[in-house]
Amino acid sequence: MSWRAPIPGGLLGTARAIVLWERVWVRLWPALSVAGLFAALALFDVLPALGGWGHFGVVAGFGVLIATLLTHGFSGLKLPSPAEGRARLEWDSGLAHRPFDTLADDLAAGNGDAKAEALWRVHRQRAAKALQRLRLKWPRPGVARHDPRALRAAVAVLLTGALVAGGSEAGERFGRALSPSLSPPPADRTIDLWITPPTYTGRATRHLTQDSRSPDPTMVPEGSTVLAQVGGSDEVPWLKAGDRRVSLTEIGPGAHRGEMVIGHGDRIAIGLDEREIAAWPVTVVPDRAPTVAFSAPPKATPRGRLTLAYEARDDYGVSDVLLVVARNGEKEPLRITLPLPLRRQAFHASSRQAFHASSRQDLSAHSWAGLPVRLSVEAVDAAGKTGRGGWVDMVLPERSFAHPVARAIVALRKRLVDPTPAVRGRVADGLAAIAVDPGSYEGSVVVHLALRVASNRLLLDETASQAASVRDILWRIALRLEEGRFAEAERRLSDLGQELQRALEAGAEPEAAKRLAQALKQALDSYLPSLMKELQRRGLADLSLDTSGQVPGSDLLRRLVDEIRELVADGDLDDAREKLAQLRSLLDTMGAAMQQRVDPERLAKASSAMNRLRDIERRQKNLMDETFRRLRESSPGQGRETGGSDPPGPARGSAEQEELRRDLNRLMDETADLVERIPGSLRKAEGAMAQARSLLDAGSPDEAVQAQGQALDQLHRALEQISTALDRNMPGLFGRRGFPLRGRDPFGRMPSGGFGTAVGGSAEVPKTAGRHRVRAILDELRRRAGDPTRPEIERDYIQRLLRQF
Repeated sequence: MSWRAPIPGGLLGTARAIVLWERVWVRLWPALSVAGLFAALALFDVLPALGGWGHFGVVAGFGVLIATLLTHGFSGLKLPSPAEGRARLEWDSGLAHRPFDTLADDLAAGNGDAKAEALWRVHRQRAAKALQRLRLKWPRPGVARHDPRALRAAVAVLLTGALVAGGSEAGERFGRALSPSLSPPPADRTIDLWITPPTYTGRATRHLTQDSRSPDPTMVPEGSTVLAQVGGSDEVPWLKAGDRRVSLTEIGPGAHRGEMVIGHGDRIAIGLDEREIAAWPVTVVPDRAPTVAFSAPPKATPRGRLTLAYEARDDYGVSDVLLVVARNGEKEPLRITLPLPLRRQAFHASSRQAFHASSRQDLSAHSWAGLPVRLSVEAVDAAGKTGRGGWVDMVLPERSFAHPVARAIVALRKRLVDPTPAVRGRVADGLAAIAVDPGSYEGSVVVHLALRVASNRLLLDETASQAASVRDILWRIALRLEEGRFAEAERRLSDLGQELQRALEAGAEPEAAKRLAQALKQALDSYLPSLMKELQRRGLADLSLDTSGQVPGSDLLRRLVDEIRELVADGDLDDAREKLAQLRSLLDTMGAAMQQRVDPERLAKASSAMNRLRDIERRQKNLMDETFRRLRESSPGQGRETGGSDPPGPARGSAEQEELRRDLNRLMDETADLVERIPGSLRKAEGAMAQARSLLDAGSPDEAVQAQGQALDQLHRALEQISTALDRNMPGLFGRRGFPLRGRDPFGRMPSGGFGTAVGGSAEVPKTAGRHRVRAILDELRRRAGDPTRPEIERDYIQRLLRQF
C-alpha cells in the first residue's frame, strides 16, 4: 500500500520520519518483548507467590534486562539526513536515475551548446515529471530478520491470555507485581483459613495456612463460608474473596478473626493496610438449579387418586419436590409437596442427588376434581434454586360415591367452582331439598344440620371465602355418608400430621410443636378404634384383628407417633420431620387399601384357601420330617435299607401322603374361580406327592424323602404365585405370601418397601444438640490454634486435631 502527496517538500519530512521509525523499532522490540513477558507474569499473579526476595529479584532482573536492551539498542542511533529521505522517496516510488539529484545538478559541460542545453532541459523535464509520481510505503523495519523464530508472536499470545485471566483484577495484579514486599512476616504471626461448604453439600471443611499455598486452585462450592484467623498482628487485617473485602475483628491481644461467604472470584487474600500478606487461588463451583420431570404420565386410580412417578437430579441434593396444578382462568396454581427418599444419614444428601420416586395424591376433595388441568413438577434445592419439568394435560381425578345422597351432594358441590349468584341459589335450593328428606340419609341430625348451615351460608353470604367453606362442609358430609366417622378420624390424623410438618419446617416454637405432637397422638387414639369399626362394617372384622384383638400394625403406628413426640421434645427437628414423612407414607398406603371395594364373601373364600394351602405346606413338611426320622431309626449309619424285606416303619406314611394329595386336589378345584388360572406349581406338587406315596409303598423311603422335598418346594412357589394373583385382584388386602392384613402395617405392606428405611431400625442418627456441641468445640479449637500467646506445643497439637476436619 502506498501513500501519495502532491507536495514533494511534505513527503520528504514524512520519508525521514519513516526511516527514523524503522531504526527505532528494530532497536526497541527486544525490550518491549521482555516487558510484555513481565506483564503476562504479573497478570497471571504468580510473582507474589515467589516470596518477598524472590519477587524482588524477578522484578529487578526484568528491569535490568530491559534497561540493558534499551541502552545497547539505541547507542549509535542517528537522525536520517535529507539525502536519506530523498533516497527513500525514490525507492518507494520506483524512480530510477535519481531524479532529485538531477533537478539539483547543473550541466557539467556543454554550456553554450544549444543542442547540449536542449538535451539537458529535456532530461530535467523528464525528472520533474517523474517526481509527480512520488509515494511512500508503510514502514518496513525488518524485525523478522532479527527474530527468525517469531518469539515476539508467542509473547503477544501469552499477554492476551493473561489479560483475559486478569479480568477486572488486572490493575490490582499489576500493582502487586510492581510492589514486592521485602519485609518478612513476624516470626509469631499465624494465618489460618477455614473454608466450610454449605451443610447440604456434604463436603468437609478445608484448612489452609501460609505453608499450604499452592498454584493449583482449591475447589470451593458456591456459598461456602470463609473463616480467617490471624494471630500476632497489632494492625487490623482484612479478608478479601472475589470483589468483597471485610475487616477482621479483634478477639484477643494480637488476634483477629472474621468470616464471609464466597460466591464468586478466583482467589482469597489476607492483608494489612494496602499490602497483601497471604493469598490462595480458588475455583468457585457454581450450584446449578435442579432438574425434575415426570418419569411416567400421571394416572388416575378407580377411587379418584392421582398416581405420580417423577425423577429429579441436583448436584448436591433436592430438598423439596412440588406438584404444580394449574387451571385456565385461575391466577394461582395449586402446589403440593411430594415425598422424597429418606436421607441415609443426617445431613447426607446423596440419596437425593438423583432419584426416582412415586406418590399417590388424593385431590378428590379439591374443587378442581373432575375438571381439565395442567400438571407439572418443581424441584427445589437447599440453596433455594428451582427447576420445573414440562406440563401434562389431564382431567383431575374425582372420587365416585356409592351412597346416592353423597353423590347428589358432590354434584352440587362441583357447581360451586364458579360461585355466581345464580349458581349459589340453585345449589342452596338443592341442599334444602335433600335436607327435607331425612330418610335418605338415615335421619342423621349431624347431616341435616350441616345441609341447612351450608344452604343458609350460600344465601346469606356471597363472599368467595364463604363458598370455599361450604365446599369443605359438603365434602365432609359426603364422606360421612359414605364411610361414617372413620373418614373424619382419618382426615383429622392426616391434617395434624401435615400441620406439624409445616410447623417444624417453619421453625415453630418448641412448646407449640409439643402441643401439636400431643394432638397427633390423641388423633391416633381416635383413629384406630374408627379403623376397627370401619373394617367390621365392611365385613373384614375376622381378618383384621390379631390375637390381642387389635388391628395389626397398631403398635407400629403408636411407636412411630411416640418417637415423633420424643424427637420434638428433644429438639431434634430433622429426625422428627423424617418420622413424619414415614407416618404420612404409611397412612397413604393404608388409605389406598381402604378405598378398595371387595366382596367380603369372596375375600373370606380367598383367605380360607390361602390358610388351607399353608396348612397343606405345613403338613407336608411334618410328613417329610417324619419319613426321614423313621429312615434313620431303621437304617442307622446308612442312607437306604438294602436286601430283602421292606422296613415296616416308612411305609406307614403312605396313607398320610395320599390323604394330603387328595386335599390338595380338592383345594385346586375350589381355587379355580379365585385366580385366572391354577399355578403349574400346584400340579407339580400333586405329582410329587403321588410319586412319594408310590415310593413309600415300594419301600424306598430315601427316594420318597426327595419327592416330598420337591412337593414342599412346589407348594412354597404356589403360595407366592397365588398371593400375587390375589393381590392383583384385591389390591392392598393381601401382602407377602398371601397373609391377609398381616405384616408390618394393617394391610400387609412392608414399610421399607413403601417409604424407605424400615421404622425402628438400629441406625443411630446424630441429634441436633450433639451437632451444635461438636460445632462449638471446633470453633473453640480454631480460636486456640490462632492464639499466639499459647505454647507452640499446644498449638501444634490442636492443629493435628483439626486436620481431619
